[in-house]
Amino acid sequence: FVLSSRAYQGLAGGLGDEEVRVLHQIGSDGLLPCRTFLLEAPGEDVAERLRMRGGGEADAIGGRNARYHADVGRGFAGLAQGDDTVVQVDASGSADEVHAAVMEEVEPLLAPTS
Repeated sequence: FVLSSRAYQGLAGGLGDEEVRVLHQIGSDGLLPCRTFLLEAPGEDVAERLRMRGGGEADAIGGRNARYHADVGRGFAGLAQGDDTVVQVDASGSADEVHAAVMEEVEPLLAPTS
């Protein structure tokens, strides 16, 4: 959602964070998620997962150089600081472990309120 646009296009892509925020305000009338899950894993793990997922074929963003991806990672980390709607999740485990960690954060949001 907007955090990804801010990290990819705004910060790493050079468009500028404020410009992306303004475009988001116009395009979505300011709609914001109540939670954003930031899945974090070492860069080499992410690169390997992308290679396995894409069968060696990269999309327009996946095919960009390592510096760009490092900039995106730093952008996400900076944007997450001080934002209590961003939940940082260790994604270095198995898919089942990561799923369980995310669900642990989601379940309280789904609980009925009285």
